[in-house]
Amino acid sequence: MHQLVIIIFLTINFNGFASHIVGGEMYYDCLGGDQYRITLKLYRDCFSDGAEFDDPLPITIFDGNNTNIGGFDISFPGSANLDVNFNNNTCVTVPDDICIEESIYTKIITLPASTTGYTLAYQRCCRGPNVTNLNTPENTGLTLTINIPTDAQAICNSSPRFTNYPPLLLCANEELIFDHSATEPDGDEIVYELCTPNQGGSDFSPAPNPVPSPPYNLVIWAAGITSPNPFGTGTISINSTTGLLSASPQTPGLYAVGICAKDYRSGVLISTTTRDFLFRVVNCEIELAADITPQTDLSTFVSYCQGFTLEFENESFGGNSWNWDFGVDGINSDVSTDFEPSYTFPGPGTYTVELIVSQSAGCSDTTMQDFIINDELTAEFTPPSSQCITNNSFDFFGEGILPTGSNFSWIFGNSGTPTSSTNQNPTGIVFSQSGYIPITY
Repeated sequence: MHQLVIIIFLTINFNGFASHIVGGEMYYDCLGGDQYRITLKLYRDCFSDGAEFDDPLPITIFDGNNTNIGGFDISFPGSANLDVNFNNNTCVTVPDDICIEESIYTKIITLPASTTGYTLAYQRCCRGPNVTNLNTPENTGLTLTINIPTDAQAICNSSPRFTNYPPLLLCANEELIFDHSATEPDGDEIVYELCTPNQGGSDFSPAPNPVPSPPYNLVIWAAGITSPNPFGTGTISINSTTGLLSASPQTPGLYAVGICAKDYRSGVLISTTTRDFLFRVVNCEIELAADITPQTDLSTFVSYCQGFTLEFENESFGGNSWNWDFGVDGINSDVSTDFEPSYTFPGPGTYTVELIVSQSAGCSDTTMQDFIINDELTAEFTPPSSQCITNNSFDFFGEGILPTGSNFSWIFGNSGTPTSSTNQNPTGIVFSQSGYIPITY
């Protein structure tokens, strides 16, 4: 039986204030004339018995000295249920208790140019008692913030915003892959990292209004947990340039994760957007999986220099149709629907081969592997006849399938003069020792 791990973007019901919150993020757009559009996204468990979305949602404003200078409310705009999409594999029976709704709060406010900048903050309690990777999670809320820089740092700056909402249900065979990239309207550089989320409201103050002044305490990780590895066991990483998130969680549980998109202009950090959300890891079984045998594991593999034709091996299961794309740029004919095809590549190079395995019912899975293709090359030589140790002199001739531009390396050992050669056909090799001499070509 094929056992996998899935990640469900879900929360724990805990109390009437924020046990319903799955996660959130906040960002802003500069509209000119000292006006900013503030956007705050919240994700909520539809089946929670906790409170509904805030109506209105309060945000507190601080100057650069962390002094409260006011705040504003945003009316509840309504919500929409999100599709339960799979990132790695669609051939999983969707649990009937998975439902996440998203609410996107927006408001245009006026903030005059400031010599200290601004911080905007929103807080709620709590994450629930069963969050695996936090210390006292039942009393640990969340704080969403944004920083608006001074004009001296960046005139009319807009902050990064994430492109996709986190997937609600993910199956990871060997690896979970998710595009966690963000966009930035000003064209600034975005640097991604796994980061530690903020604490927020508590049981004693579940929905602070106004929010306490920054700086805010970070969540306290459970023993053995760090922001670069919030799962504890298994691995997780994010590409600092592309935002591609890869994870291989192993232990079932509910995990808080923070992703930061840092906005740099001319090498200076001017704002950060933090996504704070929960991943649920559980064991599951899947109906179908795509899997290509790696090149070095092929039964025909000898070296990366076996010519342009490869015989592919398919380790997929559960499908009844197979669509291969052999990764040749500029053409559409590099495809096959055979279970285990062979393909002749047009020349040397590294090709990303894709296999999509499908069922007639409609679910499918995709996998990719890199294959290195080079001219066929074989090396052989015929050992010369024996000679007496006195006045010996041996000639060697490099043979085999030798593509144009091949390099040669002969090793004759310490008793040979010379001990090595880069000629195809070295001659006049003298040995000072009798007996069998190992020669490498």
